Amino acid sequence: MANIVTFPLKLKRSNPVSRKRVFYLGYRYVGPMLCQEVQKLYLKRNGLHNGSRRWSMITYAKYDDYSHRKYCIELDQCDENSVPDMLDNFDLDKKVKFDELVAMGWTGSVHQSAKIIRLFHQSYDGIIFPDFAKPLKGASFSMSVMMQANSIRNILTGRGLYAYTHYRSFWGHSGWVWMNLAQQGDPELKYVPVRIVKRLSEEFQANHYKNPKG
Repeated sequence: MANIVTFPLKLKRSNPVSRKRVFYLGYRYVGPMLCQEVQKLYLKRNGLHNGSRRWSMITYAKYDDYSHRKYCIELDQCDENSVPDMLDNFDLDKKVKFDELVAMGWTGSVHQSAKIIRLFHQSYDGIIFPDFAKPLKGASFSMSVMMQANSIRNILTGRGLYAYTHYRSFWGHSGWVWMNLAQQGDPELKYVPVRIVKRLSEEFQANHYKNPKG
């Protein structure tokens, strides 16, 4: 008589979290028009700390023109639930789907809330924006942006409406420019960081761009 051996039924296992920790998302152009550089963006999954996880937006770049290798540069960081907002700040919200985030190991959730949240920094209050520029959103307006303001003051003060310059850090362009804009009910101009969303003509650049080196 043949012995019949019954093997245990294999249960379908859920997809494991990817062993990768860094995921390429896309690219963006940073720097002033006609001098723009392509900046590749990556999402990095950091380790768990006290039960919570942080995510980082990073890029790889040289510290200066004389460097022979590229280094990992962290552009922004957030907690699990704020990853969609961080993607939105880098204009990647329409390029990455939620199921792709889950495949990367994201376990966050987005809740509707009645709480009123300030979308833009208070320094933009009363600023009149032209159609070719928009304010920085959310986490993009960090303390490092405020620190740049002291360096920009001597370049743009008294230079007229739409005068602009860019701030170059040790790893390259910040991704925005500083521009003199008008304020409602105030005759004085105010320089604020903005993203350029339309192509600026060569004539406009020749009349308004101020070289940060003097």
